Amino acid sequence: MNFLFPKEITQDFYRKFETKDQVWYSHPVSMLLTLALKMKQINEKEN
Repeated sequence: MNFLFPKEITQDFYRKFETKDQVWYSHPVSMLLTLALKMKQINEKEN
């Protein structure tokens, strides 16, 4: 997923989810996980 956005962004959201507010950051983390899974499925289909 690094080609979509920098790894630092993913790490930042996950770090905030773990340390600040799990409710507030649950949606962005969920979206990142969903996107990662979808990209994995697409890549597996192509190969």
